Amino acid sequence: MDPRAFLASLDAEDELVHVRDLPARANEPGPFPEDVPELIRQRLALVGVTGLFATLYPNVMPSSTDAAYSLTVDNASSTDYTLKVMTVVALAITPVVLCYQVWTYWVFRKRISNNHIPAAQSLVPAARSSAEPSGTTAS
Repeated sequence: MDPRAFLASLDAEDELVHVRDLPARANEPGPFPEDVPELIRQRLALVGVTGLFATLYPNVMPSSTDAAYSLTVDNASSTDYTLKVMTVVALAITPVVLCYQVWTYWVFRKRISNNHIPAAQSLVPAARSSAEPSGTTAS
């Protein structure tokens, strides 16, 4: 057995012991006892994802046909130049995005009440006058 998988299973067993004890502790006075089901869900999700990545580690996506075709961490990563360019672009664009978020928050910071909403306008066309006959054309 892979040592990482063994350690992940030990961690999962440890977490499940804590999860089993949580409902008993839910009735005890303490902070946020109503959040116990949420804590159980979060811990199980964390244990599951950690165990999955620990058992798959060198492979990002294992191949079902041949191990030589598996996508590994090394061949899935970008080159050094690509990572440097992406870092520079991210450092240049992130402040612009943050400034835009601050600006939109500032513009839309006030609540809208009913007196800010204009009255509804009718979408029905105006009635034709009786002087203009309908369906006739001028000759």
